[in-house]
Amino acid sequence: MIDQGLNTNIYLGKNRRLLETSSLQSYLVMDPDINGSQMSQPFGQIRSWEDALLLPGQVYIFKGVEEASLIVIPLTGNIANPLKPTEIIKVGELLLFPVQIGEEISIVNPDDEKPVNLLLLKCTPLTLSQCVVMKIPGEENEQYPSQIKILIGEFEERKEYEYKVKRKSRNIFAYVLSGAFEVNNCLLSARDGLAISRTKLLEMEALSNDAIILVVEMTEL
Repeated sequence: MIDQGLNTNIYLGKNRRLLETSSLQSYLVMDPDINGSQMSQPFGQIRSWEDALLLPGQVYIFKGVEEASLIVIPLTGNIANPLKPTEIIKVGELLLFPVQIGEEISIVNPDDEKPVNLLLLKCTPLTLSQCVVMKIPGEENEQYPSQIKILIGEFEERKEYEYKVKRKSRNIFAYVLSGAFEVNNCLLSARDGLAISRTKLLEMEALSNDAIILVVEMTEL
């Protein structure tokens, strides 16, 4: 029997708002500036979620307007570590670091020819004091914050998978990167997100070949 959780919220990709600058094209998955919209609802530790395209050779400056933690996940291409410019963050890795009020973080696309698709997740402050580069899935160690874990899975059509939620509060955000899935009885297409509160089990079935989904598991605030 599928455990749907006590509360679910779907963030439809077609409803995302687009923000464009000279360096970045960003679709807002969680958009706190739209009052009363499903897309405006934060979830767990996540306050905002951007699915962005950083243009070739460009720099995106993230400005800290509040104390927070920022998670940067390159989906295609590489980015430079803002605190160690010679270090490259590759696909399959994530960058997680604390941001103070008034601090500016420069995220650089070192490739002068190709854009980088990346996810930018602004979260409430997590238990870390310095920049951390982690593999996905995030291995459990002393550096990785206890409040959050990120996984990515690729599945062939009709492939089913069960994931037992390990954190006590059992909050899950699933985001489809490509293809289509049925997740706990909810149909999701590419760039749709699903928030599930207090669930014990995540059941997924890929509805297309080469379907990729990202899952964020969180504790409750």
